[in-house]
Amino acid sequence: MSLLIRLKTLLKTFTSFINNLPRTHFFALILLCVFLLIVSFIPSQAANKKTIERQLVLPTISAVSDDNTIAV
Repeated sequence: MSLLIRLKTLLKTFTSFINNLPRTHFFALILLCVFLLIVSFIPSQAANKKTIERQLVLPTISAVSDDNTIAV
């Protein structure tokens, strides 16, 4: 229950901080958040369509210590 009360007080202080900002600072903060959101979706490098080919070599016969489990 104390966590809920702490969250409420934190939200109240945050909203009072935002409400007390000058209008130009408020719009600058909004523009900064939108800019960071847009930049975060821009890929850092061009996607290369390279295919990586590897061969997986599996043993043909493997016996486990149990007599009932033999993979062929």
